[in-house]
Amino acid sequence: IKASATEVCEGEMIQLDALVSNEGEHPMYTWSLNGEIVSDQPSWSFNQFEDGDQVICRLESSANCVQNNQKTASVFIQVDPLPVPEISGTLEICAGETTTLTAEGGNTYQWDSGHNTAAITVGQAGNYAVTVTSEKGCSSSTAASLTVNELPPATISGTLEICAGETTTLVAEGGNTYRWDSGHNTAAIT
Repeated sequence: IKASATEVCEGEMIQLDALVSNEGEHPMYTWSLNGEIVSDQPSWSFNQFEDGDQVICRLESSANCVQNNQKTASVFIQVDPLPVPEISGTLEICAGETTTLTAEGGNTYQWDSGHNTAAITVGQAGNYAVTVTSEKGCSSSTAASLTVNELPPATISGTLEICAGETTTLVAEGGNTYRWDSGHNTAAIT
């Protein structure tokens, strides 16, 4: 059996070809996977192998001059698992802020932004995708979406010119919560 590979990442295609001689004009091929017949052609391809699967090819020659006209060959397949990538970090920030996105689950990392580190610092809204590669060279990708909220249009209203001894009320608008530099956390202060 000639195999395009005997060790693959999960989901990769393997091409298997029967290497034969003295097969005659009408040989019979029987490919089996873990004992279950899967093909009767000279070649067979498959991409759903599991680690430790055994592939057997049995050839029955139609040549008249061949004694012992059946030959069997087998190969075992090693399947390496795909990494499970994850992205952690704050995915919602305010305009002008940045956040650090950190990829996990592999040995090497390649972000669609061109960075090849596990962590990147970003501040623009959008999707950030990373491809994670395992020690065995198997890769998986994932993405995270960063939301950037616009800053509220803060305004202060009230009388801004008073005489000594008078008070005025200043009212902040534009947000949901307020914090004055005087320590107050209400919309209006006097």
